[in-house]
Amino acid sequence: MDETTVVPTAREGRLRTGQRVPVKIERLVFQGDGLGRLPDGRVIFVPLTAPGDEVDARVEEDRGHFVRGAAVRILAASAVRTDPPCRYFGTCGGCQWQHVAYPVQLDWKRRILEELLVRVGKLPGVPVAPAIDPGSPWEYRARAQLKVIGGARPCMGFHQRETNRVVDIDRCPLLDPRLNALLHAMRHMKHPSFFSLFQGLREAWVALGTGTGELLLSLFARAQDRSALRLLFHTLQAASPGLQGVVLLEGDPRQAPRIVDWCGAHVFHERIGDARFQVGATAFFQVSGLAAAGLTSLVLEGAALAGTERVLELYSGVGTFSVPLAKRARELVGIEANAGAAADGG
Repeated sequence: MDETTVVPTAREGRLRTGQRVPVKIERLVFQGDGLGRLPDGRVIFVPLTAPGDEVDARVEEDRGHFVRGAAVRILAASAVRTDPPCRYFGTCGGCQWQHVAYPVQLDWKRRILEELLVRVGKLPGVPVAPAIDPGSPWEYRARAQLKVIGGARPCMGFHQRETNRVVDIDRCPLLDPRLNALLHAMRHMKHPSFFSLFQGLREAWVALGTGTGELLLSLFARAQDRSALRLLFHTLQAASPGLQGVVLLEGDPRQAPRIVDWCGAHVFHERIGDARFQVGATAFFQVSGLAAAGLTSLVLEGAALAGTERVLELYSGVGTFSVPLAKRARELVGIEANAGAAADGG
C-alpha cells in the first residue's frame, strides 16, 4: 500500500473517482468481473481479477450501494491466476477470464448459474451439474461477429470493453484455424482492398461447419455493384476453398436482419453425429460443434425415447435437436419464430 491508497470507512460516505482502495477478490460474477468487499461492507466490482487476488483498485464509479473499480496493480496474485495467451486480452472486450485457469472458469460458471437460479429464478435447491469440459479452451469457436471500420485507417475486430471502439485484431485464439485463415485472407486483400469494396461496411459474420469444413461469410454493407460481390467471393474462395458463399445483409444485426443478395450459396452445412443441417446466414447454431454434439447427446439421453412418442420442441431453430429426436420418435413438431431458420432445417 502506498501514500495514494486510502482505506475508507462507512462514515466517510461515497468514494471519490480515482481514489485507491485495497481489495481482496472473493469471487467471480455474471459478466466476468471479480467481486470484493470494502471495509464499509459494500461490494466493489473489479474487471480482470481472479478469486484470491489482492489488488490496489482505483475507484471508477461509486453508485451508492456498490462501487466499480479497476485494478491498478496486483498486490498478491491468486493461485488460480494464469498468463492469458492472447495479446489483445484486457483491451478486447470479447473475453473476460483468460487470466483464470480453465478448470476454475468451468467451476465458476456452474456457481454463477446456481446463484442466478436462486436469486433471479427463485429456484432454490435445483441441482446444477458440473460444467462439461469441451476439451481445449482454444480454437473451438465456429462463429464470430466482427465489427468493421473502413476509411483511411480500416480495422476489423471486436469492441473494446464497455466502449464502441473497435480493437483491430489479426488473429483470435478462440477461433477455429479455418476461420482465422479466412479473416487473414480478407484483411490482406489488395487491389482492391476488402475494406473498400462496399459502402457502409460495418459488420462481418463468419461461420464454419466443423463437421463439413464449409464456410460462409455474411456482410452488413451496401454493394456498389454485384461485380464487387463476385470479386470478393472468388478471391476469398481461392484462399479458403471451403467458402460456400458471401451474403449481404441489411437491418439491425441484433434483430432479424434480412438477406438482400449473395454470391455462391447463402447457406452452409454442418454435421453433428449422423445428422446433417443446412444453416442460413441469419440462423442460430451453437458456436462449437463439439458443444452441439455434447448437448445433443444429453438431450437424447434425457428424452430416452422408445419410438412411440409425439414430441413438441419449442424454439427448434434449424433442428439441432429436432432432427435426432425425430429419428427416435413417432412424430415431432418443431415451433420456430425465425422463418429462415425453420426453412433451412435439417
